[in-house]
Formats: sequence, structure tokens, C-alpha cells
Amino acid sequence: MKKIILLYILVNVSFFVYAQDTVYVQGYYIQRFLKKEILFKTQNQVLREKGKPFEIMIDLKAQSFFFSLQVNLNISLWTKEFIGNILQSNQDYKNIEIFYFPPFNEYHKSYFNKFDIPIQNVEFSSQCGYYVNGDDTVYVYKLYYIEGYALKIQVDNDYLDKQRDINLAVKWNLDPTIINRGIPSFYAYLFYKIDTVNCDLPPKGFVKWNSKKNIVLESFQTCTRSKQKPPLGVGSARAEIKASVHACHKTKFCK
Repeated sequence: MKKIILLYILVNVSFFVYAQDTVYVQGYYIQRFLKKEILFKTQNQVLREKGKPFEIMIDLKAQSFFFSLQVNLNISLWTKEFIGNILQSNQDYKNIEIFYFPPFNEYHKSYFNKFDIPIQNVEFSSQCGYYVNGDDTVYVYKLYYIEGYALKIQVDNDYLDKQRDINLAVKWNLDPTIINRGIPSFYAYLFYKIDTVNCDLPPKGFVKWNSKKNIVLESFQTCTRSKQKPPLGVGSARAEIKASVHACHKTKFCK
């Protein structure tokens, strides 16, 4: 796996030595969520729709991933087959490229100063469904296939430089921990015109997952687990069982 990623980096770097500043990109913007949190959120949406007591989840734990399939229509980078494999085999995968979408902050806008390029805002539909990746039981995904024009910027990734984290966090509005520390630099794509956003074109290995249909199944499994006694002296296990029983009672699937 490391050899494949290294090969990608070498291809990417050797291409961009000769690349133009503006490029046409085809790729995927992927969000990963904890399945249990999505089930909890959906469960309470159903309770709310039925006029029953419900709880509101303030924040979801989400991770973002970016994969460019082709640049300028003739440079092939990632493949649809490889994306699912790498996210499943390496759940701690770190990005080696980043996508940005309008509206941009002032720092991002500064890169457009020498170009006479109109910037078009883009919205990602909240109606896009979730996907599961193979037999992964922990995470669910939202997948956006994207085609559009972007400004390509090389960003220094020297993690030994103390100023690096500040620059990434403040100027690039980026959590430094989502970037692979093994690469000296990465490319940020600032999309200024989107031709296509499609959430129904998943990479190979991803299949649709219906959160509402899975509430009953997941809650039944939780109820079954809640009847099991935790090992003596394991407080965390007792707490988990107690939480499971509470979740079952709230969904009214336990008998």
C-alpha cells in the first residue's frame, strides 16, 4: 500500500512541475461518519416527525477525503477501484491532496488576484444518501463525484516547522492532522467553476445504505447485546450496556 501511494506522489509531482496554474479536475470529495451517530440522528428525526420526544445531536464526527481521478482529462491519478480499497484497508488514511470550494476566505481569494476568473459558488445537497464501503460496519459515507475547474496551489508540508501548523490552520482553514506527514508538500485545488456534482456515482465497492431502514435492525442488535452481562469489574462495559438499553427504550424496539 505504501508503494502505491509513493508511486502516486511521484506521478503527481512530476506532472505538476509542468502543469498550468488552472486545471480541470475530475475526482471525489468524500465524507466519512460514524454509523452509530447517523443512526442516532435518524432515529430522533423519525421520533420528531411522529411528534414524540426526541434528542438533537449538536455535532457529528466527520472526516473528509479527497481523490483526483484525472487532471486536464489526460493525466490519470487515483482509480475508482483503488479508493474503496484504501479507505477500507487503512482506516487511518491521511490525505495527500485537498479540495476547496467557494465561498473562499480572504487568503484563498488572494491566489486569484492575478487571474481574471469569476468564482461560482457551489452547494452540496443535503439530500444525498449514505453509502457503506464493503463489509465495514463502523462507518458510512457521503460521496460526491466532481468535475470542474480549479486553481492548483502547492502547499508546504514540513511538519517539523512549527509555523506549518499555524499556516495550515489559520490561512488554509485546515486541520494539519488530516494531511499525510510523509510528503514534503501537497496540492490544494481551489475550485472556481463546477460542471458536475453527482452523489449517485460511487467508487467501486460502495453500496447505498438507508439509515431509516437500518434503525430497526441496528436497534434489535443493540437490544440483544443489552441482555448480555458485562465481565465483572469492567465499568466501561456496564456503561455501554446501560447506554444500549437507554437507546433501545427510546426507540421502543425492546420488549
